[in-house]
Amino acid sequence: MPSRTLRSCHSVAIAFVFCAIMIGARYQPAHAQIPIYSGFPVLRYSPSAAANGMGGGFVAAGAEASAIYYNPAALTRCGRMALEGNTFKLFPQEDWENFRFSHLAAAVRLNWRNGLWLGAAYTRVGLGQYVITGESTPDILGVVEPYEWSLAFAAAIKAGAHARFGVGFKYLRLVPHPGLPPTAQKLADHFSGYGFDLGFLYDGFLSNLHASPASLRKTLPWSKWTQERLPPGFSFGVTLANLGAQVEFIDAAQQEPLPQSLRLGLAWNILESELVSVAATGEMNKSLVKYKDNGEAESALPGIFTAWSDQSIRDEFSEAIYNGGLEVKLLHLAAIRYGRHWDGRNIYGYNTVGYSIGPSLLQFSVANFFNEGRSFQTFYSLTIDLDKLL
Repeated sequence: MPSRTLRSCHSVAIAFVFCAIMIGARYQPAHAQIPIYSGFPVLRYSPSAAANGMGGGFVAAGAEASAIYYNPAALTRCGRMALEGNTFKLFPQEDWENFRFSHLAAAVRLNWRNGLWLGAAYTRVGLGQYVITGESTPDILGVVEPYEWSLAFAAAIKAGAHARFGVGFKYLRLVPHPGLPPTAQKLADHFSGYGFDLGFLYDGFLSNLHASPASLRKTLPWSKWTQERLPPGFSFGVTLANLGAQVEFIDAAQQEPLPQSLRLGLAWNILESELVSVAATGEMNKSLVKYKDNGEAESALPGIFTAWSDQSIRDEFSEAIYNGGLEVKLLHLAAIRYGRHWDGRNIYGYNTVGYSIGPSLLQFSVANFFNEGRSFQTFYSLTIDLDKLL
């Protein structure tokens, strides 16, 4: 296969995963129309339907195994063992099953001092299907279904009554042309990278701003299968996400930085009882990727600081992404969620609505994204809490 055609093959996969470039004209996609996508799907999407039902983030309120994606310190809210599976289509408006995000996560608590929580997650993102033809001939040289996968690990500890700390590691791999004969692969058959997350959580302060009236506290037949982990009052979370080296693809000129960011979250556990519980969340996600005058990105550590220096603080915050949400739980068997996701300049935004059915032992959750009254994305999650069974 001509080297030029293979380079285009890499560009198609990278366009969906690593950088914002146009799809090469020599590609004959198996689908009628291919949308242009920018970013790292494995890193940019929040996989949990519970989180997405409240606007898309759970830095301070996450209480699931997928907290490894929001704030690794929030793993301390998990019981002895928790499992979670999440899935959604990247482009649900089209019948493209090859574009699918799938995520599995697990967390376990070890009896070490005040407790040691360990988490692991596997994510796979399908990036479509493409028919590769020759540069000057319609002959089919192969069909590829590029995909990206990630393996993540995290650990978290408690420090005193309120402070929690967590650290996470993510290994990323892009497989741009699986299925092509080895003799046709002039370039590397995969690209890889890694990143780190640092998380902090301050749990349960201003606990007097919390209600738990006796009139609403009832013993339910399924109470032994439920567990509330969001402490009374407020919780504040901070995450430095995706700290790591730039990913090099074909050569040094093809480097792209990981989407490192600062995430700040505040959760308020307003009311908690067996009959009804209410919680609210708010978050900010600020990109820490800073580009030099020559177009190259700063390395990870300097970028944390220099990303704030190229314009006024007000403009810096206006470029951040924000979300807020409200959750109402009923009888520990159902939950209804609403959220709003927007950018600081009000250029775009959308609403989210979600629900859960079942106690925490076995709970199914759905989240829908709405824009102008129409649903355009649906997330599904299944969580299993083994804390009460072990």
